[in-house]
Parts: sequence; C-alpha cells; structure tokens
Amino acid sequence: MESVRKIGSAEIYDVAAAWVARGDGDPLSAAERQDLQDWLAADSRHRGAFMRAQAIYFHTERARDLGAGFAAGAGAEVVPLPRVSRRRLIWGATGAVAAAGLGFAAVKTFEDQAAKFATKRGEIRTVELPDGSAMMLNTASSASVRYGRRAREIELFEGEALFTVAKDIDRLFRVISGETVVVARGTKFSVRNLKSEPTTVVVEEGVVDVTQTAGSEIRSTKLMANMRAISYSAGAGGALVTAALEPAVLESEVAWRRGMLAFRGTTLADAVRQFDRYGDSKIVIADPAIGKLPISGLFSAYKPREFIETVALSLNLQIDVERPSDRVIVRRAL
Repeated sequence: MESVRKIGSAEIYDVAAAWVARGDGDPLSAAERQDLQDWLAADSRHRGAFMRAQAIYFHTERARDLGAGFAAGAGAEVVPLPRVSRRRLIWGATGAVAAAGLGFAAVKTFEDQAAKFATKRGEIRTVELPDGSAMMLNTASSASVRYGRRAREIELFEGEALFTVAKDIDRLFRVISGETVVVARGTKFSVRNLKSEPTTVVVEEGVVDVTQTAGSEIRSTKLMANMRAISYSAGAGGALVTAALEPAVLESEVAWRRGMLAFRGTTLADAVRQFDRYGDSKIVIADPAIGKLPISGLFSAYKPREFIETVALSLNLQIDVERPSDRVIVRRAL
C-alpha cells in the first residue's frame, strides 16, 4: 500500500474502496457494472487498488460483522470491531498491513471461530445451522460456516453442497466457492466445486444472485427456480453461463442426495471419475476411445461393479477382473 501512496494514488485507492463498499450491498446495476469496468480499464493501477481494497474489506468487514461467529459447540465469544465508515475501515486496515503486517493478524482470531465441516469419500452429511437453515455435504466435500449479525457465510472449499436457507430479511446468506459468490436470503440451491470442473450453481426454490470475479471482469446474474449457472474460471475463459433446466435435467443434478448418479450423454471416462469420488471403483478403461463413449442412466453411487456390467452389456464391451486386485478392465469385445 505504501507504494501506492508514494506515486500519489491515494485518490485512486479511495475510489476503489468506495466501489468495494458499494458492491457489498445490493448487486450492482448493469450501468454501475459498466462504470466499474470502464474505471478498471482506464489505468493499470486501478485494478491493483481494487483488488487490495477487496481483500482488506473482505477480512475486516467479516471480522466486524461476523464477530458473533460460532465454533461448533464451543460457544466462543468474540468482541466486534467498532462501527466506522466502510471506506475508513478499508483505509485503516490497509495502513496496518503496510506499517506492520498486522491487519490480517488482527482478524485471525475472528476467522478461527469458523465451524469447519467435511465428509469422507462415500459419506453424505447434513449439518443443521443455527438459524434453522441446513447444509447437506456430498461425498469428499469440505466447508466452513460463519454466522454474524448481518451475514451468514459459507465457504465451500471443495465438493458439493445443498443449502436450504431459512428466510432472514436482515442477514444475507452468502456462499463463496473460489471466484464465484452466491447470495440469497431464503431459498434452496446447490453449489458444486470440483477441481476438474467449472463451479455449478443449481436453484430449486426461490431466487439467488450469482457473481463471478474471474479474470478482468465482474459478472453477475440472477437465477430463478429450475435454473443453473456454470461459472468458468479465468483460465477457462471466465464466462458465466445460465440455462433453464428441464425436469429430467434437474433430477440428474440432484440425484446425489439419494446416493445416486445420473448420466445424460456423459462420457464413460467421466462417469467412472464420478464413481471414484465415492470410493475406489477399480474400473480401468484400457482404450481411451472407449472412455469417450456416451452413456445415460441412473445408478447407485456405491455399486460401480453393477454400473460397469450394465454399461458393458449395452455397449458390447468386454470386462475382465484381475486377481487379487479385483480391478475391472474394460476393453472392446473380441
């Protein structure tokens, strides 16, 4: 931050801080988003100042507003930061970081109050939240939960989760998944965050706002019930693609809650990877061309052998079982 001040950019940072503080309220309008994009593109220093302001504001606001955060069963008490203007809050924290590196250390205590939840491979777990909301974690998933006076915040580190949100007009319900943020007040939606895929948001009830900060642009959209948004990372183009879902497609998106995997034109290789999220399927595809074959159907996530036997029969493939490893080798039929 010192480097910004030395080149006379305090005014630039003040504008950046104002944009960050404005963006924490209701979603920016189309005109406001365009104004922000124009400002970011006008000077290379603008984007750096904006990113610094975002980082500082995210941590200090969370420390202040989520001061009453909980740790599961711990009942820890946290003293909230004093109320100050948003821009002063960002500037003050920035000064601390620049002077002694204390800004983030000062809020570490608040961050430590987050309740963390995780599931093992093959496990599906429902977590009851303090306000009556619920979070269902799919296999191999992890998330943290913070609750405060003005916000309810979930960070989904990996995996998939369904959120059934209790209505609270005074507190937003925010889910952070990498570069994607979903905001709701009372609704039912799921978020999938897998390393090999773009982030996916599916809304079953109500309305949510989805914002993506990948790359050089900020993208935002509103999702209604029976809609899906796919959020591509900056490396994959940074797009935010939405679509209305037919009942059959929606059913395939939510099948995991019943311990099922639904495929609709999915490649065999991708299907096997999904089974491997629930356990070691021991399925080996000998020919890459076989892995590209499309399959459809509904299968138990915990019965990979039954799955591959059904697929082999329908696609005229051969399967051989190796002993003693029990690996199932899939080949073209002789």
